[in-house]
Amino acid sequence: MAFPYAGKPIAKWPQITKTLIDRHPLKKQEIIDTVLSAWHLIFKKSVIGGMLRIGVDLFPQPQVIGNFLHELVPYLFEKRYPGVWRRDRAASEKDLVHEPDDVFSVEIKTSSSSKGVFGNRSFSQESQARPDKKAKSGYYLTINYPPVHKLRKVEPIKLIRFGWLDHQDWQGQDAASGQQASLRPEVLRLKLLTIYPAEDDLRELVRSFSK
Repeated sequence: MAFPYAGKPIAKWPQITKTLIDRHPLKKQEIIDTVLSAWHLIFKKSVIGGMLRIGVDLFPQPQVIGNFLHELVPYLFEKRYPGVWRRDRAASEKDLVHEPDDVFSVEIKTSSSSKGVFGNRSFSQESQARPDKKAKSGYYLTINYPPVHKLRKVEPIKLIRFGWLDHQDWQGQDAASGQQASLRPEVLRLKLLTIYPAEDDLRELVRSFSK
């Protein structure tokens, strides 16, 4: 599965995406439940110093929230499936490691953008595989969350998407100083399947955070 979309017309991409997701050991609902549980832990359960609550007293910058999600999502899978899933331990590993078969390991991307998915500019650059660096192609879990630091309140997760990306899918910024890579619209639409939210799920989550 090194390059499952290679040489295939765009019209074939949706079926390839479906096949890749169906083949993955983690099912869509389980991914959704785990991401939402991580979000709940950050804003409903976390207390700092016995008195400060995130989303009530503290409204962290997006990088901080993203770091929490990067830690909590793999942690929750590791606790549920010890010896099968675990957090990364080296720069050469994806964020969520599948110990029986590394092809199913997952890179996690988070963003406070409403829909965008971004990576370091290096994701768009051609490079030879190195044992000390993680592969840029493979399964991706992307999470878009609200900009809590600007809103000064907590809102539900915006989008959860899952699928497969190759390093060729990433486009680096044109400016020489640009440090960011993004995905083309057709890649976002056809290679990353939006698995959350459904309208009913979103309404229920809005109610839970408004209580």
